[in-house]
Amino acid sequence: MTDPPERVAIINAGEAFSSSRAHGDYEGFNQLLEEVLKEKGASVKTIADVDEAISWLSSTGGVMVFTTIGMAEEAKRVAKEHPRLKVVLFTGAMPRGEVVFVNKGWLNSGLSPEIFIL
Repeated sequence: MTDPPERVAIINAGEAFSSSRAHGDYEGFNQLLEEVLKEKGASVKTIADVDEAISWLSSTGGVMVFTTIGMAEEAKRVAKEHPRLKVVLFTGAMPRGEVVFVNKGWLNSGLSPEIFIL
């Protein structure tokens, strides 16, 4: 018997700087992320409402993905209140004054780590 697919909720909410959901600035990234995760066997939903995503993930656990630094406080709240969920936040603006966690597997992926370090 195989394990059920990992559930991943991509949160389609929040904005930062000059990026705008209304102008579709996040749409391409969200679609690409969803495609890549589905190819890896995940059960993926793009959801605008955080509470709806929590409800979908609460029975099995899973991963909640935020796609803007503008949702950082909400991501931290979800991680604190729902420790069974893995919470991931993608951003183009790496934070200063906070620890940035990066999986060591990144170095063996063939992708360059300078976006995290420099």
